[in-house]
This record gives sequence, C-alpha cells and structure tokens, in this order.
Amino acid sequence: MTSSLRTLAGLVLAATTLCACFSPVPQPQARPLPDNPRAQPAATPKTVVPANPLDASVYRLDGGDVVRIDVLGEPELSLDALIDPSGFINYPFLGKVQASGLTVRQLEGKVRDGLRSGFLVNPDVRVALARYRPVYIGGQVRQPGAYPYALDLNVERALTLAGGLTAFASSSRIYIQRHWAGEQGRTRAELQSPVYPGDYIIVEERLF
Repeated sequence: MTSSLRTLAGLVLAATTLCACFSPVPQPQARPLPDNPRAQPAATPKTVVPANPLDASVYRLDGGDVVRIDVLGEPELSLDALIDPSGFINYPFLGKVQASGLTVRQLEGKVRDGLRSGFLVNPDVRVALARYRPVYIGGQVRQPGAYPYALDLNVERALTLAGGLTAFASSSRIYIQRHWAGEQGRTRAELQSPVYPGDYIIVEERLF
C-alpha cells in the first residue's frame, strides 16, 4: 500500500513537471515598425516653366542697353538713353540714374519718382527697351568683336555674323560666358544654343 502511494505520488509529480514544461511562453509584443521613407510614395516634382528671359517683366537692364523714356506732354524729357558701362543713364533734371539690374517697369517708377520730387506734379512716364545690348564673339572666328543682338539668335547664326570659324577652330569647344538673368560663369554651347544680350561666345582652338 505504501509502495502504491509512492508510485502514485511520483506519477503526479511527473505529470506536473511535464505540464510546466509545455506551458506557453509569453511572447514579447511586436513593436510597430518605424516609417520607412523609401516606402512612402515619391513626391511628384513640380514642373518649373522658365519665363521668357526677354520678357519686359523679367529682363534686367545692363550696360549697352538703350531705353526709350517718354513723358506725356514733356517733349524735352522724352528721349533715348544709353546705359553706360557703369550701369547709369544721364537724364534731364535727374542727372545720373542707375538702371543696371532693373526691369523697364522698375526704371519707369524710378524716373517717375524723381520727376515728382520737385519737378512735375503727376508725371506720366513710360519706359521701353529700344535696343538690346550687343553680343560679343571671340576666339577662333574670322571677325571677332561686338555685334548687335537680334531676336531668336543662336550660336550658329552668331558665328556667321563673325565671319565663321577659322581653320584652327574646334566646333565642339564653343562656350558662352554669361553674367545675366541670374546666370554666371561659362557653359559649353551647341550650335543651336540660344544666345542672349550681353553673351560672350568663345570658340577655342581644336586639339591636334
């Protein structure tokens, strides 16, 4: 009887131990994954449409440009004015007026304000661009120099103005030096690259 009790107690202990072995182990809670920026839908880039750089609302005046200034009812104040290399025009009553870096509308306001200060009560001033500053062509061209700017001018037409390329010119080493419309520095140009007022086209010698 005692032996049977010991056997039964042993079976109970073994069963208890076995159940403990198969008890469910608590699992750690899953942490939310951090946002993956690569998984986010890419933002659609906005299309930037460049403004016409020769539009009167954005074109910046500089030395060599000629502006037409008209004052209603004041013929002695209506004239063409050349912007000098330092960026100024000479204007009656006002003397030297800075024009470089301004649009024609800004220059118009500047002249109007100047005339209103002690000369005219309510001047009606209109300013327009009469002639663009020239382009400059140098390097391996037959006739280097300054040439009048014309609308829709490109590198190929500009080189024709300069008499074409010399025998030593490289058609693949043509550059435009530009300090205008927010652009500065020298960039490589193709024959169909647009040319703007004040551009300096440089044709380098070909490598033998």
